[in-house]
Amino acid sequence: MLADLQHKFTRAFAPEFTWEQIMSSAEQNLIFWWKNFSILQTSGVVKRNLDDKRRFKINLAKAELIRLIEYEATILESVPNYPEMQSEANVEEIHPTEYCSVSYDYLGHGVLCVLNSSEKWKAHVLSKHQDLVVELAKLRSWAARKYLGEDTQRPSSFDYEHEIACSRFFFSDEKLYQRIYSGYGGQI
Repeated sequence: MLADLQHKFTRAFAPEFTWEQIMSSAEQNLIFWWKNFSILQTSGVVKRNLDDKRRFKINLAKAELIRLIEYEATILESVPNYPEMQSEANVEEIHPTEYCSVSYDYLGHGVLCVLNSSEKWKAHVLSKHQDLVVELAKLRSWAARKYLGEDTQRPSSFDYEHEIACSRFFFSDEKLYQRIYSGYGGQI
């Protein structure tokens, strides 16, 4: 009901030719609230794992994240037809939540998008961190491909690398990666 009210509010008060107005729907609001909830939860993990001198407790945070990911995998496994349900809901174009959280470095891609407006920073990234840009391209970032001179309207010359996603998002725990990836309908 709140998502529907927010949609109506957006329709009534947001400028007509804005992205917010074009994309507004009750479903979109729910998806973005869920995304924002995950950001708040991540913030909570960080806060809970700072000591009194604000030093980050890496091993405790890693253990907490693994528990949270295992919980997510258990939830996905309890819904064996999740990919079909998602397909029937037909909301995937609103925001690719699972894709951003499982196999795509949304933060890295976003940073490249922001830095793209500065030739100085773009040159710095390519000269000092080209290996990371290549990794992002292998995780299907169109911004990384663009940095590397590829035409993003054509198929990528970079093959997707599950090993990078497994390492980056799941602490190289292949079984956990497979549980999540498969739960969201991916095939390894």
